[in-house]
Amino acid sequence: MSDRNIASVGGACRPVDGDGFRRLVASIVFALALLLGGAAAAETRVALVIGNADYGAMGRLKNPVNDARLMAQTLRDVGFRVIELIDADQQEMKRSVRDFGRWLRRAGPEGVALFYYAGHGVQVAGRNYLLPVEAQILAEGDVDIESVAADSILEQMEHANTGVNIVILDACRNNPFQQGFRSASRGLARMEAPTGSYIAYSTAPGQLAMDGDGPNSPFTLSLANAMQRPGLSIERVFKTVRREVAGLSEERQIPWSSSSLIGEFSFRGGSATATAPQGSGATPSGVASAASGQTRPASPPVTVVAPPASKKGSLPHLSQVPPTRRTAMDGLWLLAANNIPYQIEAGRIFAMAEYMHLLIFPVEAYDVVVRDVTQTGPGQLAGQDLALLGPWTGRLQADGTMTISVQGALGPFNSILTPIRITDPQWFAEVVSSLSGG
Repeated sequence: MSDRNIASVGGACRPVDGDGFRRLVASIVFALALLLGGAAAAETRVALVIGNADYGAMGRLKNPVNDARLMAQTLRDVGFRVIELIDADQQEMKRSVRDFGRWLRRAGPEGVALFYYAGHGVQVAGRNYLLPVEAQILAEGDVDIESVAADSILEQMEHANTGVNIVILDACRNNPFQQGFRSASRGLARMEAPTGSYIAYSTAPGQLAMDGDGPNSPFTLSLANAMQRPGLSIERVFKTVRREVAGLSEERQIPWSSSSLIGEFSFRGGSATATAPQGSGATPSGVASAASGQTRPASPPVTVVAPPASKKGSLPHLSQVPPTRRTAMDGLWLLAANNIPYQIEAGRIFAMAEYMHLLIFPVEAYDVVVRDVTQTGPGQLAGQDLALLGPWTGRLQADGTMTISVQGALGPFNSILTPIRITDPQWFAEVVSSLSGG
């Protein structure tokens, strides 16, 4: 790497690459947000989210990065302050666990702690370990030295005495070292949940989880949907996930949980309803398997409710741009150019996370970046880009992704959108199928 930044950590200067520098800045911003906002909230929610995929010689895992980003954004949407790490080494993981514990101690008994991990995880002699991306493991005895023990997160939660503690492990993949380990087993071992804790696994102890065909694992995609349903208790959330994943896998994967929670907890407040979440389980391959020839039901109503506009910015807030007509591509998408999720919703495309536009002015969540979006043909959209100041076009591909192009004031811009959650999966599947000649 030719370009390196110098960061001072703990009194020592060390070089960090671009990703490391961004993680450092994110940690500082997170710390300031918690210091400024934590005292005002009766219940402080803090989450640590880690997604490890790039394991070098061991190969790259398909879903963890997408899963971690989806989970981090979902948790932000339901009120968590999130520390997010992607492809972290052991030092970064351990320091993030340490910092996580410090913020939990600030939150105290009224706090809610959540840890989510997607990546390689192994059990050795009945103990679970999470593998950093640069782990050098040649023998069974190396695991404790090179990895991060999963129970170290529970220890931080216990020391902080937070009222609600949640651990979610989507790491039940095959042990890459199993043949050379005497005591290694499939999947992860069951961990005992200390009082006030809820531990969830993507599959039963000792079993393996599926990656699925889409950009997200079936477990995490189902969980992200269920978390946002108003009024669902945590027990009902994971029961919903268990039912959906079992159905998708023909009962080859059964999510598992262990609870010692005493009080009540729900991720999103409000009244629970019996209706299924919109777009649950919708991935490019999943929705493309919908049977052809069926009558498409009426499109569901608009469900995204934006908070009131909080500023007068360069872009209009969602509440200032009236909805128009739905399209088959309405739903939540991830833009490859900046890894920011965007919602396509009834003629509008709006950001679901904050970022700096052109490194000059901030874009806030629910700011509209493209308006007057219409479906101009099968799998084709057109609109007006308010951020880049020019016509915006999108073209759906046979694999379910969408290529976009903007002829902006500063020149052309091209990128790719990947679907996270589609509003009307059957309609979307019909369009994808028509593009692939199905």
